[in-house]
Amino acid sequence: MTTNRVVRADQYQRRRERLAGGDVRIASYKLAERFVCEVDNVDPAARLARADGATRVEAEARALEKAAELLRRTGVLAPARGPGRDMANQVSRSRTCEND
Repeated sequence: MTTNRVVRADQYQRRRERLAGGDVRIASYKLAERFVCEVDNVDPAARLARADGATRVEAEARALEKAAELLRRTGVLAPARGPGRDMANQVSRSRTCEND
């Protein structure tokens, strides 16, 4: 016999932090008898890692470790300062140096 048990998330917390050079959002909550933590990058809000543990601290530590490793491997690019401005300035400076 199968039973459909509904489990409700309790003790939900969410915060933002810097991790391995990037902004991340950390959400953790209790689900049944375990804590779950999900880490996503703020923009475009893609989940980087998910982990669970007996305590909130354990779940967050596992998820943050996974997310930090992903961010270190992929690198984080600085946001553009305007449409093409940085690239245009770099090209302009390199052409000036070549002509000297």
